[in-house]
Amino acid sequence: MPLLQYLWNGPESEFLGRRDPKAPAPPQGWAGRWHIGVCPNEESEAVREWSEIAFFPQWLDKVLKEGEFEPHSTIRAWKHRGWLRLGIERNGTRRTRAKVRTGDNTKRMVVVTRKAVDAADGEA
Repeated sequence: MPLLQYLWNGPESEFLGRRDPKAPAPPQGWAGRWHIGVCPNEESEAVREWSEIAFFPQWLDKVLKEGEFEPHSTIRAWKHRGWLRLGIERNGTRRTRAKVRTGDNTKRMVVVTRKAVDAADGEA
């Protein structure tokens, strides 16, 4: 999965939630939001944990194309595998983009779950 290769090569600073909030945006812009929560583990120690990564659609399309994947069909396949947190409209329509808070704004983003990343990492 080209996305995993990108993520594991250290782009944390390109994601909201992984960078000092007072620091300026990276020159190429934000890749998305990768929120880190703090959860206690069995030994009652704080552990940094995350449940999903939200990508700005234009950025995700670029990374998928660089990996020689067709963005629309790839994202649709992830949706069918249950790898995305879907956006659900008032009329019940399910979208591949969910609303995500990015600072003072809310944006529609492609939200990949931790379960998906773990599953894809196991396939690699």
